[in-house]
Amino acid sequence: MKPKTDTYVLSVDGKKLAPGLTKDNGDIDLFGYGMEDSIQKLRLRLKTEKDVVTSTRDDWSTMSPAEKCQKLQDIVLIISYRIKDLRLLFMKQKLALSKFHKEAGDDWRSSRFVYAISSTQAQIYQVRQMVKELLDVNNSLICVGASVRNQADVFVSDMQTDCFSQDNWITLKDQSSIPEDLKTTPRFIKQRSEEWFQLREKFKVTGSSLYKALGLDLLKNQQSHFDKVISGKKSTEEFSEEVKKRMEHGTINEINATATLVSKFLPFYYPEMKYIEEGVHLVNDNDQPYIIVSPDGSLGYMDTLSSSDPVPLIGCEFKCPVATEYKTPVHYEIPKRYVTQVLSEMAALDVKELMYLCWTEESSTVFRAKFDADLWKLVTDEIKDVYLCQTPKRPTRLSERSKLISEKIEVYRKTMTHVNSPYVFPVVTKGSVDQSTENIELTLCNVNRVIDETYEICRRKATEVLVWLLSDTNRCWNIEIPHSLPVAYAMKGYSLTTQTMRTMNEHILEECNARGIDIVCTCFDGQWIKLATRDVDERPLTLLQLQRDVYETASKEKRNTILKNLSEKPIAGDLENDVCAIRNESGGLNVTSELLRKVFQAIHYTTKSQNVTKRDLESKQDKVQSDGSLSCLPDEALEVLIESENLISCEDDVAPLDDNETTDTNEPDTTQNASANVLEDSTVRTSLMSDDTVTEILCKFKEHQKSNVKKKWQTKSAQDLRNCFSDISKLLSLTHIELNIIIELTEQYQRKAAFPIRKSWKILDKANAVSKLIGSGIQKERTVKRMVSLKESALKVVQNNTRYVPKSKLNNVYAVTLYKDSYRSWISKSPFNETTEVEGVGHVKWFSYPEVRFIREADFCKLIREWYEAEDESGISAVDRMKRRINLKSFLLEGVDFGRYPMYGMYVKGFQKVQFEGFLQRIDTSLQLYSVVKNGSFNQRAISSLANETFFGELSEMEPTKLGCPKAVNIPRLMSTVTELHHFRSNPNDRSFKIVTTRKSVYPSPDLVEHVEDDAVSHQCDQIEEMDTSPIKISSINLREHAFDRAKRKRKKRVTKRSDVSMPNQVARGCMPIRFHHKCDESKVLPTTRLGIDMKDPSAV
Repeated sequence: MKPKTDTYVLSVDGKKLAPGLTKDNGDIDLFGYGMEDSIQKLRLRLKTEKDVVTSTRDDWSTMSPAEKCQKLQDIVLIISYRIKDLRLLFMKQKLALSKFHKEAGDDWRSSRFVYAISSTQAQIYQVRQMVKELLDVNNSLICVGASVRNQADVFVSDMQTDCFSQDNWITLKDQSSIPEDLKTTPRFIKQRSEEWFQLREKFKVTGSSLYKALGLDLLKNQQSHFDKVISGKKSTEEFSEEVKKRMEHGTINEINATATLVSKFLPFYYPEMKYIEEGVHLVNDNDQPYIIVSPDGSLGYMDTLSSSDPVPLIGCEFKCPVATEYKTPVHYEIPKRYVTQVLSEMAALDVKELMYLCWTEESSTVFRAKFDADLWKLVTDEIKDVYLCQTPKRPTRLSERSKLISEKIEVYRKTMTHVNSPYVFPVVTKGSVDQSTENIELTLCNVNRVIDETYEICRRKATEVLVWLLSDTNRCWNIEIPHSLPVAYAMKGYSLTTQTMRTMNEHILEECNARGIDIVCTCFDGQWIKLATRDVDERPLTLLQLQRDVYETASKEKRNTILKNLSEKPIAGDLENDVCAIRNESGGLNVTSELLRKVFQAIHYTTKSQNVTKRDLESKQDKVQSDGSLSCLPDEALEVLIESENLISCEDDVAPLDDNETTDTNEPDTTQNASANVLEDSTVRTSLMSDDTVTEILCKFKEHQKSNVKKKWQTKSAQDLRNCFSDISKLLSLTHIELNIIIELTEQYQRKAAFPIRKSWKILDKANAVSKLIGSGIQKERTVKRMVSLKESALKVVQNNTRYVPKSKLNNVYAVTLYKDSYRSWISKSPFNETTEVEGVGHVKWFSYPEVRFIREADFCKLIREWYEAEDESGISAVDRMKRRINLKSFLLEGVDFGRYPMYGMYVKGFQKVQFEGFLQRIDTSLQLYSVVKNGSFNQRAISSLANETFFGELSEMEPTKLGCPKAVNIPRLMSTVTELHHFRSNPNDRSFKIVTTRKSVYPSPDLVEHVEDDAVSHQCDQIEEMDTSPIKISSINLREHAFDRAKRKRKKRVTKRSDVSMPNQVARGCMPIRFHHKCDESKVLPTTRLGIDMKDPSAV
């Protein structure tokens, strides 16, 4: 038995299987963690459904009519959900078939996809046939239920019905047949009549336009609706021919949906109720209507002999969608765009429930939706704020309330559309149904059969087995105890999401940890690389992933937010240790900055440059790097967004700044100017001016050659001009021309006051002087002009010129500024210091760290070869082994900067991103393991999935087949046998027989770890104690020799056994008996052939 004090490795790998199903085996089984229901839930559902049908059949004769109807409704619901499963499977298979045909081409019958195409076509055929059979069964059950309800006279089993013969169908009369006193009543206005259209034009919002009016579709559509109903603009939007056909299809088939409701649904579920056609209903606020709604109808009780209006109890809404290729023909949940319409109809009818019926030629589905008062209040409040306020404002962005409504609608669809839904009702049925007890029992037996067949069609075949093996880090050979033991296995299909794999792996780790098993590492293939590069919370574990996250964070920000953050972020503080200044020959300073070089690189990058040659790219990068050296660096320049060369060279196209842009500071100007000698206490005022002077000035204005001056004063009087002189604000509104006329005609007053006014003065100076001379004497203080800073200037230029500074460049620049803080945060979460000293190797900077546990052409082959030997070759010292790994890591990271943007794409330094991360993570993990394994060292081959490959080989040898892989149906039995064998091998006390017949060991038992001085051991113990009491930060790692690393362990090279083809006169290898030679291999027979389907006949599929 393996001791719990050792350190272990968990490895997982997959083995391809020969897919196939038996009664109990061969299904996908991910022990409950798959995206779909587990096999255990599916089997429990099957058993529950069959129990309901069986109990109904056995107790039918003793049940009351109410109990019979309830049981039949339960069975109809069971069949309905089975139809839904088949239709969803049908959509998936149709999509897969189209992809296979696209890959195979026209000559697909001779391609390698022929078996996949045949298999998919066979399943599509089975699904179609089973859906038809299930619909017939459902119709029979509904017919039986209508008979039990004594509604056989209104239930229609044929494919057509007469609305006038249906007693439960009440229609509206034409407008001409309605009494005069009821013609203006909205409820009796027939839909799509002229009066109906006229009434709808008076309202800004209707039930069908609510979704668009709220902006839940698109902001553009909301603005279009606002312009139409508020601004009165005619909509320029034209519906396409396809949209028109869909709308016409829905209008034409609405009567078919109504017929389905009254002839199929009501007789069985609401036999006492009648369907009532509705006209128009209004939603009021304080007795004022503001939303007009046109429900398709309602359900209620009505006496045809009574004159009182029927009271609606349940609303009705019909939808008749056009079939699309890759969607189910009917709705299996209320589409999001119809939820607001459904709520408005319930509010207008004042009901708490509504029946939503989706009709197609094949079948229909019915949902029972409930009224949500809270959601409806949010809708009405938003409508009032946008369309019914005193001054409606055209929306420029979606409001927070609209976003909340959208979220609430998603919740509504999952929680408020339930109670025996969906129902499925076929439309086309021929013949009558026998209602005898014997026939009902046969029908119920048939129900159990179709449920079984539907379950078999929907079963998911396993194509691969995943096995988790637990192995120690020493890999010591023992004839009785294997070095790896299986702890779990799962049956997977063609695909498996990373999240599901992570959840399964975490479950196994938790189970092992609960049993005291110390697992320090998990090994898996490259397809699960995300498990190593991301933790459970999707946080990055490598610098490459960190770079990606930083860029995504920058890209999500809006343009204005990025500019604001860039202008406020103290970049100069980040450059404290980044700027290098060297005095040049001319006495100036050459300042270089790595951060500024990255900013330049981010700005100069364009997406069009992705197609340039490598040489051009390198020359461009060299040019960008040279731009990082600045000959002059002002004090505040580091806080400014560096402008692009294109922006500087295209000054004519750049939006210029306003020359008169100033900031009012309310500080008086103390500078000497031409108007400083103004009168402090003038005695001349407007009242002393003669009327002739005022009239002369006014005439000059009216007769001026400038049309704008003439037009402005044409209707003004002399008193208006006097009022202008007495108000400094009005004087300031005058132009230079008008003030110059006043100056010319008031020269006598200027001479008398010894106060000359110059025409060359600025408007402010002229207005103040005129006010002191002939006005109120009030002065307007001069405001100080503040020079716009370089930061503000650069920010304004970037804001006004999206052509030369697009959002993609801002994303890159912003990401550069974010990276340093993100890197610091990433390092702070690592259990290792940023730079860790490795004994005998030196200091190492980490590329990756575990999840709270992670040059050239001539030398490249040598690096790879030495790295491969370090990973698998025995007899290499721990220090030398680690040096070889570090050499490859240095090569991979040389010239790679994760702080540069734009970020790396699919390739990093010529390596695929997954391969690049895999190399580096493997190297870092191998080094980090020395600090976490209990004995300080480990066997290098233990950190791999080699144990899984060996295990699968042994598994295939237990039951060899000519398929080359085990059958999926045999995996449970094989795993049970293997587990039993390992149990008896690992627990000698549990067996009554001996496996080894000699006590002499075949191989000596060497010390697994080299002798270490007590000081080193105590130092490591102290370090471990420190790790337990404080945040994990490992500052040094000691490399200790394992038995696998010693020179004695090195063996001779393995001799590869050669195999030649036998000579003609020798016995031929692989000869099969005659019976096997002619035996039929059904695995090579196409599934369509096995079903008897002609693949050339399209109607068969």
